[in-house]
Amino acid sequence: MYTPCRVQLHGYHTPLAKWFYAIYLFTTTRHGVPAKELQRQLGVSYPTAFRMAHLIRQHMAGVDGDTRLGGHVELDETYIGGRKRGGKPGRSADDKNGCVRNA
Repeated sequence: MYTPCRVQLHGYHTPLAKWFYAIYLFTTTRHGVPAKELQRQLGVSYPTAFRMAHLIRQHMAGVDGDTRLGGHVELDETYIGGRKRGGKPGRSADDKNGCVRNA
């Protein structure tokens, strides 16, 4: 069974059943599926698994409305790392790494 014309997967020679199984794997896992896992599960080459994962992620982002941030965006900063005994506290400490996260 291969993809018919006018379907978004048209032009790929990967069987439709493998596409559906890959989509199933993406929708049933919490943290996504690496391309190496798709390669093992589907029995396809790594470039094919990578392409399939990319297309599935791209489609899911479009459906979920996962667009770039716009409007008013708030950011918080923090410094991660311990303080050596007798060392400088706060931002000026050399052994701390900055981290920025959006809210």
